[in-house]
Amino acid sequence: MKKLPPKQRAVFILKHYDELSNEEIAQIVGKSVGAVKANYFQALQKMKKYLALWKSVITGGVKEYELP
Repeated sequence: MKKLPPKQRAVFILKHYDELSNEEIAQIVGKSVGAVKANYFQALQKMKKYLALWKSVITGGVKEYELP
């Protein structure tokens, strides 16, 4: 999660770990519900990419790596 941009990280944590609704998150971060949805979607896409790369590294598919 450290690799996520701050806005995406905040939305991801509030949604995934704190289980808040999009409306609640929008109020907390001061953005629209649409912006919250977009940030969460972008965070999920990046997390999937990072986790796939990490899995490849630990299973021996990649010798050296650097997360974007």
